[in-house]
Amino acid sequence: MKSHRSNSSRSPRSNTKLAPVVVQDKLCLNAAYKSANCQQCVTTCPSNAIVVYEGYVQLNSSLCSNCGVCLHQCPSGVFSQANTVEATLVDTLATLPDTAIALVCQRNTKPSQARAPVTRVIQHHRCLAAISLTTLLELSNGGSRKIWLDDSHCISCPISKARATLVKMVIAVNQLLENLGHKPVISTYRLQPQDLTPGPATKALIYSNQPRISRRQFFSALTHRGRQFSIKTSNQDDKNKLELTVNKRLPKHLSESRTRLLVQLKKLNGFTDQQIEADSIPFAQLKIDADCCSACELCVKFCPGAALQFHRSEEGFSLAFRASQCIDCGICAKACPEQAISFTSQITVTALTATEPQQLVQGGLVSCDGCGRFMATLATNPQKPLCFTCRETGGNAKPLQDTMGLFADLSGRITVKEAGKQESEGT
Repeated sequence: MKSHRSNSSRSPRSNTKLAPVVVQDKLCLNAAYKSANCQQCVTTCPSNAIVVYEGYVQLNSSLCSNCGVCLHQCPSGVFSQANTVEATLVDTLATLPDTAIALVCQRNTKPSQARAPVTRVIQHHRCLAAISLTTLLELSNGGSRKIWLDDSHCISCPISKARATLVKMVIAVNQLLENLGHKPVISTYRLQPQDLTPGPATKALIYSNQPRISRRQFFSALTHRGRQFSIKTSNQDDKNKLELTVNKRLPKHLSESRTRLLVQLKKLNGFTDQQIEADSIPFAQLKIDADCCSACELCVKFCPGAALQFHRSEEGFSLAFRASQCIDCGICAKACPEQAISFTSQITVTALTATEPQQLVQGGLVSCDGCGRFMATLATNPQKPLCFTCRETGGNAKPLQDTMGLFADLSGRITVKEAGKQESEGT
């Protein structure tokens, strides 16, 4: 696994030294799946410091501004950083009452002068676009605290492009809160200028890296950090279990922030099961066309989050789905040779917090007329069933659409594996 590190940087007017960003390019979708063409990190990096070349992520440390945007924009968790200032920010707000606060970035030279209708201002020692959807929910304490984000300095900022990511996160959080019956609580200076005061007023200032807390607040923050450690440990245990059961060439990985997001969704949902717009959260809900699924297992093999589970028995097969492990990458639909997978526009919190996977399709198995491999009977040609491999090499069925090049990729992996096996047997 290649690992790259950006230069560490020290925030102005603070003693906060940011750790370097670590790149684990083996986790990149482009490295695991041929022609996946995920460009999320490239398009959102405001410094143009990231490129994807031949399936591998490359971070130019000389261009990297350590803004933190990539840490939460990558769906597979390629980018990481030790002791993020965002974690400290969450700890700081955990010690404060649920009254409205304003967050300002490190470029604000007069942070205590604020136009937002708040009593406290917290200066965050990094770009505000580094605050993820999960972190915004945590900062708002499940929608209980009003938060103002001062984006007025984005206009003159060298990485002003990052504001687009900030706005996207604000809209997503507010939409999520509304879907679950809560009022929107996240505002920015430029999105809601009508709610600002005519002129700035002096507010109590807190530095996120140097919180002023009492003994009681200290233990409150300590309890909060303990919960975070528990979440991180649980997520690592899940990751270890996954690595024991899947091919290492197709790594399965879920980021810690996704586990934290599930905790927030449980907190927000209460006792009802509201429908959430799927485009507002980094999850997806799958649908399988039972008449088209051939039980080839390609969707399971290529799923980077192990969200899909395949079970075969003497009676037949079943395909199950765990929404909490889906990273909404769409790889499964592109890998499906039968075009049997689609996505719903809404998803329930129950689906995201379920302890057991949801069964999507089940059925009997028959032998392929071409190779004898077990497969599900396709409604399109039940009299002469042919598996996707036999149809790929020629047959009576319609040709496959492999726009991703996934079959060639999988075949290459199998060929390499078999060659290695034969070589070891020969020696």
